Amino acid sequence: MKLVFSFDDGRDDFIKSAQTLNKHNLVGSFHITTGFIDGSFTTDAFGIGRKPLSIDELKTMKEMGMDVSSHGDKHITEHKDFINSYNKLQNWLDLKGKIGLSVPNSDFTDEQLNDFENKLSDKLSYVRVGRSPKCYSFFGKISYVLYHLLHWQVFFNKFNKFNLINEFDKNKIVSLVVKKDTKVKHLVNFIDKYKDENCVLVLMFHSVVENPTNTWEYSEKQFDELCSFVSNNQIKTYTLEELANGK
Repeated sequence: MKLVFSFDDGRDDFIKSAQTLNKHNLVGSFHITTGFIDGSFTTDAFGIGRKPLSIDELKTMKEMGMDVSSHGDKHITEHKDFINSYNKLQNWLDLKGKIGLSVPNSDFTDEQLNDFENKLSDKLSYVRVGRSPKCYSFFGKISYVLYHLLHWQVFFNKFNKFNLINEFDKNKIVSLVVKKDTKVKHLVNFIDKYKDENCVLVLMFHSVVENPTNTWEYSEKQFDELCSFVSNNQIKTYTLEELANGK
């Protein structure tokens, strides 16, 4: 298994998550809503009162070996918006060449995504989306409901097996969404079950905090436990930029 830690939005807890990964000799991809960073875009959707990263913190994360990429400028999937985000990240971090994108809200049609990628082929290195469409099949939905009702490993595995990537497509990278109620023991057992297989697994986080209060926040304690398991079991982590470049 090639394992990826992926984070969306750009809240100020990103720096601590990067430090935790670094402590365990792991890497990750951090997708930044650039308008949130410079104050040109504000929203309560990221959490009331939540603050953004600073540009200096972005630089520190890049120096740690993290992939810092785009999540749009105004948190939308639109080619001009991506260009604005691209230009800001290039300027702030002195980047060269293409960068990746995590699709805001995972909201797109295949036709829209293809058009978006075609317009930006000279600037876009990869696109990470949300869950696999197979998760929304009848059996996927049943497994999801049963997991949240019973919290049994078997239903976690059945639902999230759809998100294992057997044929890597850098233009549409699916992910396993980690939320407040995702138990770390289920993540650990899932990774352990498939760690020797030839596949890619992308874990999508939003915010990692000491005391989660909403569905998109995950516990620092559980995150550290997950990182410890990955490191102790010598499971190789990659950035999405590395995978997009064939590593």
